[in-house]
Amino acid sequence: MTYTSRLRKAIREAATLERYVEYIREAATEPPNFGSRGARGPSREIGVVPFSFDIPANNLVIVSASGKSWTKLNPTIGTYADATLGGSVEKQRIGGFKPARLIYFESATRSVTTPISKRTGLEYQKYAGTTYTAPYGRGSGDGNDEYEVFMDLRSQLRPASYTGIRRVSRQVEIRKQRA
Repeated sequence: MTYTSRLRKAIREAATLERYVEYIREAATEPPNFGSRGARGPSREIGVVPFSFDIPANNLVIVSASGKSWTKLNPTIGTYADATLGGSVEKQRIGGFKPARLIYFESATRSVTTPISKRTGLEYQKYAGTTYTAPYGRGSGDGNDEYEVFMDLRSQLRPASYTGIRRVSRQVEIRKQRA
């Protein structure tokens, strides 16, 4: 990269930074818009077996998922999470525990728009589609690794014959230790 190209890039980034700082200042003076999208749908309680620590047999850690996401992802993720929570299963909540989450974006078409960011003033690509997220755990197998389970779920959600867009990503499991 030559000196002049680095200089042009720095000038462009400085203008973007100025727009971002201006956006933050304006946002601080505006009233919050909580609830402007309407009520969120009901959540579901889901039981998972954590990856990062052991729990006794016949126990599940209770976490939540949106009803819409669970309905969409349950046929795939159901072997690694349990929504029935019935029978002799012991249910428990563990503070500081965030389960691994599958993030699934689906769009039947490849249509894209290029809106301008309110924060930076730059154009970005936005695909029309819907995003779903749901928790998953170890499942019934003791040797299941978090990445292996994710790759299994990913392969099920992205068949080779699909012509639209399907992105599958994940958030890793977190357990914050309390002092």
